[in-house]
Amino acid sequence: YIPSKRAAPSGGDMAYIRPNIARQAEIYNKIRQVGGVDCVNDVYARDPKQEEFWFVGKVSRCSGMLYSKLTLELDKFRLLFVFVQMSLSFPSPSKIYRNCIYMLCLFHTNTHFLCILQIKIHHIQTNVICQTYIYYAKKIGIVTINQCIARQLNLIEEHATRVRPIELGRSFGNIEIWVAPGDTEFQMSQNDPNIVLTKMARYVDGCENIPNDQVGFVAEVVTNHGEGFRVVRNGKDGTVPPYLIGEG
Repeated sequence: YIPSKRAAPSGGDMAYIRPNIARQAEIYNKIRQVGGVDCVNDVYARDPKQEEFWFVGKVSRCSGMLYSKLTLELDKFRLLFVFVQMSLSFPSPSKIYRNCIYMLCLFHTNTHFLCILQIKIHHIQTNVICQTYIYYAKKIGIVTINQCIARQLNLIEEHATRVRPIELGRSFGNIEIWVAPGDTEFQMSQNDPNIVLTKMARYVDGCENIPNDQVGFVAEVVTNHGEGFRVVRNGKDGTVPPYLIGEG
């Protein structure tokens, strides 16, 4: 057996290897930092024959919020900002002109984000003020939660079988992936009927064309002596069984 001759793991850029796991975790953090919990969903995996849903991690996505590349775009904008400042600076420190630059707004819609920069040049002696505006717009992607799951399915499913090898290992290829709103583990543990799991399709048309920097996944690390976190839910609609409501 020669390790170097071993075939590369399947899954492409979502193969279950350390660089891909680390990259998707970093992207998850970047998207979350910009978009907050609205861009996040908790992920649960289930053997179709069992009633238990195992928490396996969290995903984030470009859901109409500013996505991970926004940090790069803002860096470009900052460079533009500095360039404009430099271009308006005069070599002599004479107090003839006063330059004022204001970032009026930085906001986003479901499809674009926009920076508006106001530049004022104030001629002190004549009290004349000239001003102009620079607009910088960037179209952003919108990824649905099911596209997000389908794009990273191999990574998610491989991780699920590793943290729960006994409960999920034999179901690889058929594991059901369900999602809950982001950061709702406590409510789930209290069997809050308002938190409902939603089943995801394993494949969505075109999901393979979504850039991997528009979706992120941070894997669950089991630290409580291997017990992990699991809940019991209705396998048809993801709701809390009546007998569990109020049983935290």
